[in-house]
Amino acid sequence: MARWALSLALLATTALAQNSTSRSSSTSVSSSSGTLSTASLITSGTATASKTSTSTPAFPTANSTTTSSSDLYLWVPELVECEEAVLAFRGPPVSKTCGVYVTNTSSFLELLPLDGSFTSLTTATFGWLVDVPAGLTVNVQIFASYNGKTISYTSNPIVVSAGNSTSCLATNEGQNTQSILSYASSIDPSFTYGPSSTASTGSSTPVGPIAGGVIGGVAALTIVAFALFFFKRRLNRERQRQLTAEHLEMASKEVSRPTLGPHSPSYVSAHAPLVHRSSLHYPEPVSHRR
Repeated sequence: MARWALSLALLATTALAQNSTSRSSSTSVSSSSGTLSTASLITSGTATASKTSTSTPAFPTANSTTTSSSDLYLWVPELVECEEAVLAFRGPPVSKTCGVYVTNTSSFLELLPLDGSFTSLTTATFGWLVDVPAGLTVNVQIFASYNGKTISYTSNPIVVSAGNSTSCLATNEGQNTQSILSYASSIDPSFTYGPSSTASTGSSTPVGPIAGGVIGGVAALTIVAFALFFFKRRLNRERQRQLTAEHLEMASKEVSRPTLGPHSPSYVSAHAPLVHRSSLHYPEPVSHRR
């Protein structure tokens, strides 16, 4: 009986040892491939313990080119709609790509800007204006090609928190505008896309003042045009009246001028024949006789 009990104890000890060896082997393979399980690490930028009892690295305080690491790591803070989020990475000095995708999807919703200035850095921070809608669950992934293989790190799913504005949605470079707006509409059916829409007031572009200004300008131009038209018309009427008055005055002068007829004294004196003085007979003087 004691021999059977001893055999069972030995079998149990062997099984536990094999199980422990298997877990250790699985963890090392995952780490060597550079792809860390999203369920084992919480990348919120706060030092927490993972399921493998490995402490989360401290959030970097400055960019560096001296850190030596063959794996990628990404710190992702709380994401708030239309607010700046400061992320950080640690990894080898190679070109890196960082993107955001909706949880349980297979394509990036937006690529975050990691230009050539980040290639030589092994530890660095970078900013991202969260231009995705509140309520959306996303993952952030960073990946690179290093020593002939692809290494990557993916954050835990993060639910975007509501901010004070929605005016930034789908405004960053490298984002899928149509997909972001579609998610925003599906989360909030009352969402209206506009460059100045806000979550608190829901206001949009002030169309009223713009339309009022346009209508006022058109009305002012119309009034000026009518004023010029009537002024010109009045001026033409005044000129016409002056011309008419001058014509009437000239016509009245023509009517009042006397006509020289054959029986008028003026006509006779003007047309009487000239008589030579020598042909005139004067009466002789009467002599007075005594």
